[in-house]
Amino acid sequence: MRFHPNIIFDFFIPRSCPSCKTRLAPNENYICKLCLNEINNVPKNLLDEEYNKSFKSEKIIDDIFSLFLFDEDSPIRNLIHELKYNRKFMYGKFLGKLIAKEITKTKPNWKFDGIFAVPLHPSKKVTRGYNQSDFIVKGISSVLNIPIYSKYLKRKRATPSQTNLNVMERKRNVANAFSVKKNIKLNEKSFIIVDDIITTGATISEAASKLKEMGAQTIYAVSAALTSFDTTFSREHLNQE
Repeated sequence: MRFHPNIIFDFFIPRSCPSCKTRLAPNENYICKLCLNEINNVPKNLLDEEYNKSFKSEKIIDDIFSLFLFDEDSPIRNLIHELKYNRKFMYGKFLGKLIAKEITKTKPNWKFDGIFAVPLHPSKKVTRGYNQSDFIVKGISSVLNIPIYSKYLKRKRATPSQTNLNVMERKRNVANAFSVKKNIKLNEKSFIIVDDIITTGATISEAASKLKEMGAQTIYAVSAALTSFDTTFSREHLNQE
């Protein structure tokens, strides 16, 4: 039997699954295989539908990719919650690496010169201590070997929570909330912009619009999870490929 280094690590600091709380096997990383298998990937037909519904008409985002379907009962909720609120940075990098591998397989025509995280307002970043999307970006960057440009995109205006707002209210809420540093040249370049979850796309579209204003040619929106704003995703969506 091949020796696994996690055996020693687990002897001193046992690792557990953030969803079901069971102890991880030596060959499991970050989440147990049972919980990982319970998370539904976003099928292509649903990605296409969401792009056409939320992004296509604005001509800001050129394509989208989300890895998992977000559901209140899904293990992905626990994984993102631990990343977002409990400083489990390794979960962000883990998700980023999974995203990058899927992009390589399913989006072979994507060409990119760099990657951005959707920024937090400085006041929120001070309160939380970090931006969870930065760690997803680091995971993606490590696999795709692309430079991180996040420091050039800023959230200049604090905005109320989007949770209880409708689609149009969400767009108004984030209007002119972002800015790009003037000394960065984005002309004719292509970029990935990353958020942890995409719901209506209002936030990531507004951030991307500032990159387009500074000359970016192509913007791809990417998230760890995709959630429906007005309905739950139907079983029909999940069964289509």
